[in-house]
Amino acid sequence: WHWSTWSAVGNLTPRAGVAFAGGSTYERMVSALLCHLYLAHADDTNVPCGPSDGRSVTEQRQRGVALYAAGRPAAADLCLTSALARVTAQLESLAAEAEAIRAYRMARQASPDGPVSGGAEGCLVGADGSQVCLGALAGRAEPAPSSSLAVADGVGVDDVAGCTSQAEALAFLQRIERGECHRGACDAAPAALEEGLLVAARRHWWEAARGVVGVLRGVPSFQISTHGRRALTEIRDGAGSVLSLLRQTSLDEATISCAVQWAQGESSVHLNVKFAARLDAPVTVLNVDNEEVSINASHVTFRGLGRQKPKVYTLNIELFGEVDAAASNWSFGSVGTVRFVLQKAERGEWKRLTKGADKVKNHRVWWEHQEKVQAEDRARRKAEREAAEAAERAEQLEQE
Repeated sequence: WHWSTWSAVGNLTPRAGVAFAGGSTYERMVSALLCHLYLAHADDTNVPCGPSDGRSVTEQRQRGVALYAAGRPAAADLCLTSALARVTAQLESLAAEAEAIRAYRMARQASPDGPVSGGAEGCLVGADGSQVCLGALAGRAEPAPSSSLAVADGVGVDDVAGCTSQAEALAFLQRIERGECHRGACDAAPAALEEGLLVAARRHWWEAARGVVGVLRGVPSFQISTHGRRALTEIRDGAGSVLSLLRQTSLDEATISCAVQWAQGESSVHLNVKFAARLDAPVTVLNVDNEEVSINASHVTFRGLGRQKPKVYTLNIELFGEVDAAASNWSFGSVGTVRFVLQKAERGEWKRLTKGADKVKNHRVWWEHQEKVQAEDRARRKAEREAAEAAERAEQLEQE
């Protein structure tokens, strides 16, 4: 560039209408132009950056980029090093000021009316060299944070449930761990922390939730409540059901007709439905989601999507006799089962479970429960007989 400039200037010729006395005016013009160009070129390429060169940090960064582009990495590195040193010094000054403010605040929280150790008036020197004395503010209530930075450090909240972001919740938990919750500044009670755990889990703030558990582990003899455990279980099961649906493919889609054990008494029928095609098959599905249950006078139906395996488990039985649907009920039993208690519309013994006479290969009598149901029937009949005899005696006495 330098030599091309000299060449371009050397090719200048007088223009028409411009007078050059003996060429002296033209020579002076060319000399001044060449000096200006040389000095400008020297300033751009030879003067290095420095702490006292008058440039701002942004200007030093831009100069460093330009020097790298010009093929002068050593000079560029000097500019970037100078800019980095200045920014680092500013950050260190701000960090020292922030630490001094934090220490002063903690001292005032611990002793609002007492002297501040390390300084009579709690004066601080700012990054710009100005002095700020906080002694006059000790007796005033600390104002609510007015900026996002004040809230981000967890100061503007008193529990996890009041946080608006996971970063804010983590900052709040760090305050608890540092012992900065003085004089009711934040709620570190186990009940409030457990509620914060549930809020963090519902908002999917898993890092904050783990942080709450870490704090609760430090509470002697703490046990999570039944409500809290149930709520966390529901969150886990909900996520698991969604994952099961995502894992399901066309190859996984299958319908399993559930195996059934049944027992009967004089007035009821009991079903134990297993989430498997055979009673002797191992349990691979512990529970199901999206269950659909129907009980009417002649039929019992069930349908559910396996949580551990994306299979559809069904039950459809046309019953041997009629039942009282309103008095019947169902519930999930032990792992991998659902149970039904059907109240017969009329007392009596059923020859079989289904209306059709064809044998169903995965239906079997529930012998161990059959004995229990029969024993209950005997006890009920005995109680009814004794009640009838007592009523009859009472009636005889009344007649006498």
